[in-house]
Amino acid sequence: MTVAIQDKKPPLAVVRMLNPINRLVARSPLGRLLPVALLRFSGRKSGRTYEVPVVWYELASGPVVFTPAGWRANFAGGAPVTTRVRGRVASRKGTLVTDPVDVAAALNEMIGQGGHSLPAGLKVPAGHQINAADVMAVDRAMIRFT
Repeated sequence: MTVAIQDKKPPLAVVRMLNPINRLVARSPLGRLLPVALLRFSGRKSGRTYEVPVVWYELASGPVVFTPAGWRANFAGGAPVTTRVRGRVASRKGTLVTDPVDVAAALNEMIGQGGHSLPAGLKVPAGHQINAADVMAVDRAMIRFT
């Protein structure tokens, strides 16, 4: 089976350079206009507090974030998180979803709503339905928030 989607996440050096800027944007009035969110959570092993800027997606099943990043493991089994989305701060529970079928369905829903896949770090050909093999090939998971 040929994988049609491509991993287009930015290089780590670019992410490290942009994260402080994205943190500032998320806290500013401009953050109310953009889908940039801040996740504030504790590391499951270290207890260290993390504040990670992400692209936030509102799906019919609730808000989600798609990521290949290692910090996602902190949400395995569910974990408390404080979110700052469009200027609003809320306490939520984030739960890691790694089932590639579920992640593919959510990515397809996001694209179907007119969302662009590039903020999720993916290049998806027009009209392509993302499947489980695609998700596994690009190592994507999602965090669902309640």
